[in-house]
Amino acid sequence: MPVGANVCLWLLADIQSGRSDGGQDDGENWMVDAPRFTKHLVNKIEAMGGLQYIFLTHRDDVSDADKYAAHFGAKRIIHEYEKAAQPDAEIILKGEGDHDVGSAGILFTPGHTKGHMVLSWQEKYLFIGDHFASKPYCWFSWDDQIESTKRLGDLSKFEDIFPGHGKWFSVSPGDFPSEIEKRVATMAAAI
Repeated sequence: MPVGANVCLWLLADIQSGRSDGGQDDGENWMVDAPRFTKHLVNKIEAMGGLQYIFLTHRDDVSDADKYAAHFGAKRIIHEYEKAAQPDAEIILKGEGDHDVGSAGILFTPGHTKGHMVLSWQEKYLFIGDHFASKPYCWFSWDDQIESTKRLGDLSKFEDIFPGHGKWFSVSPGDFPSEIEKRVATMAAAI
């Protein structure tokens, strides 16, 4: 499903997370969270030029990331707090700051899990994993999830948001902060 210049997304079935998203940019192909490893998907990914990175937002959406990494020689990226799910990941991010890897920005967003992260693509597309999950699905800290969601409101350029569960959605240019304000208000009401 094309989303914009130099970005290509595809919907991949996944037992654990329901889907996975892939982004492509100038020779850098990304997978965000990992689906089951199937020949059909491998063939599609091979036709797109393979994978360079597999970004794992948190520990429970890793499925067969190790198999995709081995097949494509891709580098798996996960936070140190989540590494038990992929202890041999090629890139383990440390600390509570943000990171740049390849063409992507990676933002530390604890809450759903201690080491949850989201991926910023071209400062227009935001892959949020389970960061907008409701309180019953918050496994680490609801207060931290609210605070890290507030922090996302400081970023105004995002137009297309891709959660790990639920519908993908778009906002008008510059409207992302007001979308975050609404979500934070809803989250705070759930306390």
